[in-house]
Formats: sequence, structure tokens, C-alpha cells
Amino acid sequence: MNGGAEVGPALEVVQVRHCYGPATVLDNVSLRAAPGEWLVLLGESGSGKSTLLRIIAGLERPTSGQIFLLGEDRSTCPACNRPVAWMSQSAGCYEHLSVAENLAIAQRLIPRNVQAAGIDIGAWRDELIDRLGLARLLARKPSAISGGERQRTAIARALLSMRPILLLDEPLAHLNESMREEIGGQLREWTRRLGMTVLVVTHDSLEAAQLADRMALLVAGRIEQIDAPKLVVEKPASEKAAALLARARRFGR
Repeated sequence: MNGGAEVGPALEVVQVRHCYGPATVLDNVSLRAAPGEWLVLLGESGSGKSTLLRIIAGLERPTSGQIFLLGEDRSTCPACNRPVAWMSQSAGCYEHLSVAENLAIAQRLIPRNVQAAGIDIGAWRDELIDRLGLARLLARKPSAISGGERQRTAIARALLSMRPILLLDEPLAHLNESMREEIGGQLREWTRRLGMTVLVVTHDSLEAAQLADRMALLVAGRIEQIDAPKLVVEKPASEKAAALLARARRFGR
């Protein structure tokens, strides 16, 4: 603690609007995540979830609005200079490299201040490989492993980079039923240990409620509600929020 001083958000999205031609994908979206918080964005396909993650990561520029990361306006900052690790829905592994080489690239992205802190990076890499069951896959290329194995590789890459903000797009979608809860819980334990702030997008209300410190409901590019999972589920703020939750419960896993 520092004399009771208030700590600002690690991630803040301010009035972000994004259009593809005449179509508005994000309509004045604002949200914030505190340091170490898990904020889970629940929405259906086409609601703008992945687009928002890409904008925060710097892979797309918003039509208007601002992105603050660790208290700094990074709205025009190149993706390579943003303090974020991003895992895409497709896992995004480098196809021409082995699993071990994909992890090695992530290891080179570890911030200098983390490297200077004397953290045992090798031990951290070994823990990720062991707990995510990647040891027998290290010599293989992504095309030679399953969708779930690719997703576990992508999770390891994102965590190994040790960036303070972690963006996860449907991180458990390709895992089998028996692994989802286990790896979801392990992800929370790891990010808590590292002090990461996490923004996750999903279309699965059960997954959102299990992972989130707070849930944000995104409907047709607009935020309908942000609150603790229990309050979101028990007291939807609008008819649109209630309808989204009903559909997500029906179609979620």
C-alpha cells in the first residue's frame, strides 16, 4: 500500500467507435479494468468482441475514441510497443515454426524490467510446458497437432511473454470438456501470481461467470451492463441484457 493512494485502471477504453464502411461495429464503448482484475466480455458472434480486442492490442485503429494502458494514452501506439499479450481465437501460432520455437519467440518479448527482476524465466517456461501438457509436442509444428493443443500452445505463448495486460479471445473454446475448467482455473492462478490484468471475450455465459471478477455484456456493439457476475445474472440491466443471457445459457456449453 502507498499511503492509501488510489490506483488507476490498468486498462481503459474511452468512447471507442469503430466502423467498417457504413456498418458500425462498436458504438461508443467504454470500460475499464483494475490492476489484476479479470474482466470478461460476453457477447454473441458479430457483437464486436474480437474487434475490440484487436483495437486494444493495436492491430486495428478505432474510428474514434481512446485506449489507455497502464495510465498512458496508447491510442496511436504501434502494437509492438503496447504492454499487452494477445491470444487470438484461431490461436495464431507461427505455422512454419515448431511449438518450441513459437515459445522461444514469446520469451524474447518479456519486458526488460521483468528480466531485470531476477525471475527464473526458464523455470516459468518449464512450468507452463508441464502444466499445459506440451512436452511431447515441442518438436512438432502447429499443423501436426490438434486444435486443443494449438490453443494450449497459444496460452503458453501469451503467458510466457509476461506482459502486464493479457487479452484472450475465446481461450478455452477448442479444449475438450474435461480440460476447460482445469485450465481456466490454472489461468486465473497464474495471472494472479504475475499480477496480470485480463480481458477475456466469450459467448459462453457459464464460462464468463466462472472466470470473471466482473462481466460486461456487449450487444450489437454497445455495452449493456458491467457488474459482478452474480448481479449481471440475477439483475439484468435491460431487456437486451436479459435476452443475451437467455440465449447464452441456451447455446453455451
